[in-house]
Amino acid sequence: MLHFDRCSVRASDVGSQYYCEKKVKMEFFYEEVETETKNQGKEDQSLFEGAEALAQEELWKAFYREKSVLAMEWLLLANTMMLF
Repeated sequence: MLHFDRCSVRASDVGSQYYCEKKVKMEFFYEEVETETKNQGKEDQSLFEGAEALAQEELWKAFYREKSVLAMEWLLLANTMMLF
């Protein structure tokens, strides 16, 4: 048996792991390559400007009071027994 009690490994999993390790190595030895996706992520950082911490109760009030609310982190709990 292999990791996670599996008896086989898909070739795509091996390829993905190899790619990730090579990518880290290349970024270590050479400078990181700018991509459109990375640039988009940097632009999204502006969403955090002006953010404020709220208690969960205050966030719920804002959720029902405001037209739109951007919550960067929000703890949601559910009773999973109800899903089955």
